[in-house]
Amino acid sequence: MYRNKNCARFTSTPQKMSSLETVQALIVQNSIAAIRFEVVDIHGISHCRLVASRHFRDKAVDGASFCLRALVCDPKGDTFQGSGFLEDDDCITYPVFETFQVLVWCQSTARILVEPTIDGNLMPQFPRYVARKQLERLAEFGYSLFSSHVYEFYLVEEKTKEVVDKSYNYAATSRICKLEAFVNLLLACLPRAGVDVECIDSERAPGQIKVTYKPAFGVGSADNAHTFKTMVKEIARRNGYVATFMSKPWPDQRGSASYFCHSLWSLKEHRNMIYDSTSESNLSGVCEKWIAGILSHAQAITALMAPTVNCYSRFIPSSLAPINVSWGIENCTCAIRVKVKGPKGSLIENRIPSSGSNPYIVLAATVAAGLDGLASNIPLQAGTAGDAYEQMDFSMEFPELPTSLEQALSVLKSDAVITDALGKDFIDFYVAAKTHECELAKKASTGNDSWEEEMYFDTL
Repeated sequence: MYRNKNCARFTSTPQKMSSLETVQALIVQNSIAAIRFEVVDIHGISHCRLVASRHFRDKAVDGASFCLRALVCDPKGDTFQGSGFLEDDDCITYPVFETFQVLVWCQSTARILVEPTIDGNLMPQFPRYVARKQLERLAEFGYSLFSSHVYEFYLVEEKTKEVVDKSYNYAATSRICKLEAFVNLLLACLPRAGVDVECIDSERAPGQIKVTYKPAFGVGSADNAHTFKTMVKEIARRNGYVATFMSKPWPDQRGSASYFCHSLWSLKEHRNMIYDSTSESNLSGVCEKWIAGILSHAQAITALMAPTVNCYSRFIPSSLAPINVSWGIENCTCAIRVKVKGPKGSLIENRIPSSGSNPYIVLAATVAAGLDGLASNIPLQAGTAGDAYEQMDFSMEFPELPTSLEQALSVLKSDAVITDALGKDFIDFYVAAKTHECELAKKASTGNDSWEEEMYFDTL
């Protein structure tokens, strides 16, 4: 059994107990029969125990046991070695009361996110915990994070695995018409679970959909992203479809991304710190340092934002996926795209993350890298005004992003700033999980062309 006496001690507080009363009132008000105690694994996959509502208080106060096997599996469900845990032992999970949601597409069922503990200590390997710790570091600098993940995914028929729409015509109204029933379910259900949908688009490949929703402060952004992915997949399954967030399901079609759009806000003044009308670029000094930090560690954090073997087939020239360490204003060919939209709407779009990434880890890695830019005053190179794909010499100015998960993991392990920020326990756990996938991919490369599909298509 893994032990770490230095990680945070879980304690119940009066504020949490007050939130417990609020949740119990919602359970009664909505005639909830059962609550999913939901934990998010390293891959961003949801696991849960269904708790009868009459036992909710006891499980919330005393904790609910959860088998660690759920947290030490690859996306298919096979355990990996080197996790530091005994897979059949239990952890104790406690609910995060503000994440309680009634699942309107289910019968008398609700969901609440839980965080695992061992010997009363919050697990430092748990992605949501890692994200919260980085946000606490950001607060020490006087900032909060306002962010959202823009997801792309493919929708296919469950029985045939054929895409629901075979048109390439980007944003054609006729394509949305074909998806009307499914789209209407998303529009009806997602806002009632806290995900405020803004736009739904048909993307540049057959059956590919993009959804944009409202940002949130703090870890609520990643909570929304996890809720979004889980809901989309579940609603699709209940209606004869499969929604896959596998980053590159087909080699001849474009990959799916989860662009991380974010801005820094002053805790004291509560204003967006990205925009500065007095500078030539309209970007603040804080913004420039933040971007420089992300770029400085872009090669290392690619392992955290493109977390599967399959992700790296997405990074190809002229695909709207980045291939080098570059940034530019309103430039979709760069790794970092900055949108200058005035004092409230200006934001930074990190285009490295693939749709198969874990939103908590994407958030944590972005903050860890950006904070180094603030702390170290890293200078920002000139932005790319033209096509970043034309910078094919991969000079010192435009270094290449990793081209495989194995290479990315090697760069991650050598980046002391990122590994120290996220913690040895998390990094060792993450590397063990992803090394396992690399080894399986090598074995499968001799005679199993469908390995990636079997590993990722239905699960991510």
